[in-house]
Amino acid sequence: MKRKWKQKRLAAAAAMVIVVFSAIPAVPAMAAGSYETQVPSEIQLGAVDIMLTETETDESRKEIGATHGRLVTPGATVEDIVRITNRANDVWTRVKIGYHTEGGELTFTDDMISPDSSDWIQRGEYWYCTHVLEKGEAEEFIREIKIPATWSSKDAGKDFKINIRADAVQAANFTPDFQSDDPWFGTVIEAFTKKDTVWQTNQSQAFSISFEGGAEGLVKTGDNFFSNWGHLMPGDTVSDTVKLANHYAKQVSLYFRTENASEDALLKQLQICIKNGDDVIFDGKLADTMKEELLLAKLNNGDETQLSYTVSVPKELNNIYALENAKTTWIFRAQLNSSGGSGGHSGGHKGGSGSGNGNGPGTEKKNPELPTKDSSQSGAVSPDNPIDKAIDTIKKYVPKMGDDNVETTALCIMGMSGFILLALWSDKKKKKIEKN
Repeated sequence: MKRKWKQKRLAAAAAMVIVVFSAIPAVPAMAAGSYETQVPSEIQLGAVDIMLTETETDESRKEIGATHGRLVTPGATVEDIVRITNRANDVWTRVKIGYHTEGGELTFTDDMISPDSSDWIQRGEYWYCTHVLEKGEAEEFIREIKIPATWSSKDAGKDFKINIRADAVQAANFTPDFQSDDPWFGTVIEAFTKKDTVWQTNQSQAFSISFEGGAEGLVKTGDNFFSNWGHLMPGDTVSDTVKLANHYAKQVSLYFRTENASEDALLKQLQICIKNGDDVIFDGKLADTMKEELLLAKLNNGDETQLSYTVSVPKELNNIYALENAKTTWIFRAQLNSSGGSGGHSGGHKGGSGSGNGNGPGTEKKNPELPTKDSSQSGAVSPDNPIDKAIDTIKKYVPKMGDDNVETTALCIMGMSGFILLALWSDKKKKKIEKN
């Protein structure tokens, strides 16, 4: 009877050991190695693109396309609505009016076209709009044309045309002087021919690169580190940051390099300055890639540092570069150090004290609730004690994990606790049987 009971207890114990052994590998330890992530980023220059339209209204006051070749009489007022619509980046606008006659001379006066004085001022041969025209906004230049009353019957049958030309210049980094005779300072106006494009919108997101450990490795937030800027214009200087962090229990060395997708002409024009904290790690043309890896920081668990970058667009760029793209790839590599993370780090700051689970790298974990074999302590467990045997059995099967992982520890403790409870229950049952 006793022998059978012992066999049943050993069978139960053996089964319990198998359960504990199979549960532990569910959270694997991360071996020392290299982990890499890439962030392709793109800078796109903006453009100045306006559209001039001419309409009139029908009997229902609905706007329709303007009719050309209309007959007019001296002193009449003719409806003719001329608008400027901005289809790209914010701009300043101006308009130049020209008169042309065929089959004879006609006298034209300045009051034939009278833009709203609250929006337009005349300087020389141009009318200048006094406020910025934003993307998608339309500004009315005139609504009607006044035919001079001085025209007489001798002018009958003569044709005339009014030519209206609209110019625009970028609003970014440009401020007209409306008190001057030349508010735009002699700016040369170029034709814009690139009409088909997908316009990016400014975003507002925080970028980060973090080492998480486990199967994730390096985790990035943000797929384009330049997307917060939208379309850049000549003279722009913009900046942003990337947070670098280590959320893993062991120390990680973080490296950085760049690559360019192609030899874009714009890459040779743009200036970029990259800083690791207060240290400048690169300052030059975007075309000059950082092919050699640079160590950014050695980060312990909870450490973080910041990578900042500033891009400058030369103010001399012209329409050749309008809507051009500059593509570059930023590559981050994390090297997981095989030794304990007791070393320092460069350029970072501590996000918290100790590791995330309360056991720093290289620190042995101890469970104060489990008994030990130290005979000097009170209540020492004898070699024949079933609890002691259970602990020794478990130690044979529990692998030596290189990762201080709280989930792995929890599984081990749960397994050991179940084994010990089973052993205590079996020992109590044994004593009851012997007593009977």
